[in-house]
Amino acid sequence: MKTSAKKETIPLSKGSSGQARDIEKHLQKYLQENLQLQGKNRQLSTIFDEIPAFVCLLDHNDAIVYTNRLCRKIFKEPGGRRGSEYLHSKNAASLRQPRKRESAQDMRETWELLIDSRSRHFQVLIHAFVDADNSAQTLFMGIDITEQIEAADKLRHTKEELEVQIEERTSELQRKNIALTEVLSLLEIEKQNLAQKVEVNVQRVLLPVIEKLIEKSSTIDGRYLVLLKQNLEQLTSSIGLKLSDMQYNLTPKEFELCTLIKSGFSVKEIAAMHNLSERTVETHRLNIRRKLGLTSVKTNLAAYLSQM
Repeated sequence: MKTSAKKETIPLSKGSSGQARDIEKHLQKYLQENLQLQGKNRQLSTIFDEIPAFVCLLDHNDAIVYTNRLCRKIFKEPGGRRGSEYLHSKNAASLRQPRKRESAQDMRETWELLIDSRSRHFQVLIHAFVDADNSAQTLFMGIDITEQIEAADKLRHTKEELEVQIEERTSELQRKNIALTEVLSLLEIEKQNLAQKVEVNVQRVLLPVIEKLIEKSSTIDGRYLVLLKQNLEQLTSSIGLKLSDMQYNLTPKEFELCTLIKSGFSVKEIAAMHNLSERTVETHRLNIRRKLGLTSVKTNLAAYLSQM
């Protein structure tokens, strides 16, 4: 009698089935979260690859956790090297050795790196922190500041050149001022010598001759000679200088009339001497009084001019 073997199945208990479903749900949730995390990591990596700075992340064992594109361009691929070895590798030709992991703190340093036979300067932020898993990590982020340093050097060089130019110009101006002071001193001496010569010549030569001419001249000619004598005497007095002062702004004709008025000539005589009307002479007198500040003052013009 032929017998057939029965297929036996082991039924799962209700409790075991529920645990399996829970495990499956947790596994699916973990996988979803892991995929989301991987996607975020890819996005973050893309962002770090685009920024104009090199980024290198080290863990507490000095192992390289992450490098962005610029970091790999400068320091090449990590290739299993430790962080302290990697960041001052011969491939990068670093001209300055960065701090080791154990001494890393929140700080900024300037590194000079030789990249493609060009010296570049980087401002490096070294930031030590603890991640969500309570694991110590250190972030190195370097920004290229070569252009800023070159601009600062150029500005400093320009400033130094300007300071030298200013110093040279100042010295030159001082020399010119000294020379000008000496020239002015010589001119003043020459002026005084010339004034003394004029005074001597007038007193000793011209005045004696004019006095003899006055003695032998007619009445009208004598008045002219007296006027000539008085004008020559004024060469050594201060009235001529005072009347010629720019503050009075006298015209040549008014200056000439002041000399005649001071000498005692009347309006009628001055008009006859200059072929002018008496009214015109009076107008000149009024203008002279106004310019000398005598408009509202009852002062004799001839007396005022004699006292100047």
